[in-house]
Amino acid sequence: MGALAVAAAGIVTALVLLNTPSAASEEIPLPGEPGEIAAGEEALWVIDQEHSEVLRLDPESGEVDGAPIEVPAEPEDVAVSDGVVWVAASDGSVASFPEADPSKPEIVGVGGEPFGIAAFGENVWVVDPDRGSLIQIDAASAQVVGESEVGLNPFDVAAGDEGVWVALESGAQEIDPETGEPDGDPVETPDPLESIAVGEGSVWASTNDENAAFLIDPEQPNDPQRFETAPGPEGIVIAAGSAWITGYLTGSVDRFDVATGSRIGDEIAVGVTPGGIAATPGAIWVANLEGRSLSRIEP
Repeated sequence: MGALAVAAAGIVTALVLLNTPSAASEEIPLPGEPGEIAAGEEALWVIDQEHSEVLRLDPESGEVDGAPIEVPAEPEDVAVSDGVVWVAASDGSVASFPEADPSKPEIVGVGGEPFGIAAFGENVWVVDPDRGSLIQIDAASAQVVGESEVGLNPFDVAAGDEGVWVALESGAQEIDPETGEPDGDPVETPDPLESIAVGEGSVWASTNDENAAFLIDPEQPNDPQRFETAPGPEGIVIAAGSAWITGYLTGSVDRFDVATGSRIGDEIAVGVTPGGIAATPGAIWVANLEGRSLSRIEP
């Protein structure tokens, strides 16, 4: 997902007090306001929205590891694949750099205002809500190789073994990974989608409008299942047999069985206004925007 909407502090505080989750997690302070986060082979990579930088974090401790990485403009989203970090920025650019040497990012122009980004295999995918488009970048050359219209307000994109999927105002759209074009009609949902994730044979998406998440079976996509979430669902990650969804307004994380949608345990308390979420072996990491912290959850 791209830049996170900031709720009024008074509203957030009231909701946290009214709906305090029963479980807790470890919280690590950060020097700025963390937005989106991605897990790579060597580190965690998180966008610092306050300073418009990218932070490298130790994947074991969650603490800042090295100097911040500067990108040309305000970063919106981050993805990692095959040892390369990709950052979509608000000036119509995508920066990339090896995890092992982030000192000199390579820049490719995609135009517009890129919002969400995903990287998998040979391709990097970027959505631009204003243009209703999906941009395809060849990962090896870091050059744009295609652009297609995918529908109204594509806010997020996910890519993996389950395919390429885009979150739209009308639902979830599968993408042909070879052509970059929509593959069939969208999977319609009653509410606009803002976040989407793939993994472990399933597709999960969420909507802020109705505080809900949808489970989509890629083999039978036209019958999505709907589940209630904590208010303000934002980021989604699929790991350890579960879909983990941040609750921006309650400072919590919901956990659902990735295949059935059954809720697992109580809401897990994290920091203030959690948004971005990522997974490493043995841990779930949550970026808390106003909390200026990172929460670590052991599955």
